Order: sequence, then C-alpha cells, then structure tokens
Amino acid sequence: MLGTIFLWSGLVIPWLSLFFLDGHVIRRYLPAAFAITVFNTVISQVAYHY
Repeated sequence: MLGTIFLWSGLVIPWLSLFFLDGHVIRRYLPAAFAITVFNTVISQVAYHY
C-alpha cells in the first residue's frame, strides 16, 4: 500500500507543482519537453518494430 502511495505521488506532485511556477519558466522549458517526448516516441516505435 505504501508503495502505491509513493508511485501515485511521483505522478501527481510534479503536475501540481506546475501551478506554482511562473509562466515564463514553463514557456522556457516547453520546447525541450516536446522534443524529448517526440524523441522518446520515435525510439519506442523503432524498438517495437525491431
């Protein structure tokens, strides 16, 4: 049960912390986040194919 709480908190707390950040900070890191998301998706698709 305690492990489940830690897993859920690891998912929820980073999303809740976005509300406390300045909009400038979010806009600064958003392009990198999108690039990493696309990169991970491509790598996942390549790994699934091969």
